[in-house]
Amino acid sequence: MTSDSIGDLISRIKNGYLARKAEIDVPFSKMKSELLQVLQKKSFVNEVVKSADSKNLIVRLLYLEGVPAVTEIKRISKPGRRQYADTKSLTKIHNRLGFYIISTSRGIKTHVEAKQQHIGGELICLVW
Repeated sequence: MTSDSIGDLISRIKNGYLARKAEIDVPFSKMKSELLQVLQKKSFVNEVVKSADSKNLIVRLLYLEGVPAVTEIKRISKPGRRQYADTKSLTKIHNRLGFYIISTSRGIKTHVEAKQQHIGGELICLVW
């Protein structure tokens, strides 16, 4: 059992892509499910499905012509050091190819959605 479940999720995604796996299993939590839905909506993972026993999420990874859809995914806010951002500090990432995933009072959002809704929050990770 890890103390940082989001960090574990990010590691599983990175390792799955490095090992060229078709899918990975992740222990279920509501926050992980929402984070994976954002990645699916932005076309960084193919599909997210609950397992039959509802204790795991099965994440089908996405490859574009044999190349992983995720170049890099990096944890920003950690349990020992939380990182927060307001609307003004949310900027463009990697020539608009990347984005921050932010935990806001209105749920998990990308930094673009948060900026449009004029809300800040905890920076979970950076994806590109």
